[in-house]
Amino acid sequence: MIVKTTELTSEQLAECNQLIKKIQQHDRTFKSPYLSNQFNFFAEMLTLFLNYENNQLTGILSIYADGNTESTAEMAVFVDEKFRRQGIATRLIQAATSELEKFGYHDLEFWTEQQFLTDNPDFLKNCSLVADPETEIQLTTKKNQKWIFSEREEFQFRNLQASDIEALTQLQVRAFPETSSETAHQYLLKGLADEKQENFILKKNDQIIGTCAADQDDYDYIFGLFIAENWQNQGLGTYLLEKTCQNLTRENKRIIKIGVESNNLQALHLYQKVGFIIETEVIYLSKK
Repeated sequence: MIVKTTELTSEQLAECNQLIKKIQQHDRTFKSPYLSNQFNFFAEMLTLFLNYENNQLTGILSIYADGNTESTAEMAVFVDEKFRRQGIATRLIQAATSELEKFGYHDLEFWTEQQFLTDNPDFLKNCSLVADPETEIQLTTKKNQKWIFSEREEFQFRNLQASDIEALTQLQVRAFPETSSETAHQYLLKGLADEKQENFILKKNDQIIGTCAADQDDYDYIFGLFIAENWQNQGLGTYLLEKTCQNLTRENKRIIKIGVESNNLQALHLYQKVGFIIETEVIYLSKK
């Protein structure tokens, strides 16, 4: 039986997290799927699919589709190792593909990790999949890592406020031209309302010059880090990242993770410089 939904109950979320941890331990993998519909373009589209066998959760598929139907929809599939090769992944993908097609999505991709492909060398061939040469590196901090750096008193670091959203929307549109003003505005509003998300900005003289955010769960995942073009190459990306990490670890001892495209060597070097270590390489797959 496949359960389809836009939002997991607390019981379903606990079940999913437990199964994901079990699978990751078996596969020696680290990237977790995004178990939310918050940022998807169509709020009413079903994006979470749970497969049950005799009331036992055995498979999970999540869809991430934050762009319009011209963009690529991303899928993550997790199946209990004891129930693999029984068609569960195929059924989940068929159900998810059918839902995506209802809304007009036809460009689909999956993600996995290099460790899984190394351990399963025939996987791509057997599933008629091809790997994108552009990959993503996920990095992590060590537990109880300390953040020691020089304060830059001329800059103000604080949490995002509702009054910042208009100015930050325009800043993000200039930084990411493929993002519309409406989409950027909605992202910021949803992020500000999310109790499990921290949002930070860096300012100087009442001007926002940088921002980043973090999802908070078993660990903190930093995303959306950028510095305005006129303020780059001044060490402010490093400073914003360090201030964010310091703030996140002030009240908890969770590890922090961050992702970067493997060809973005400048950002990768920055993250490693402040103390992040490479955890896994994420591979994106598409049908031949």
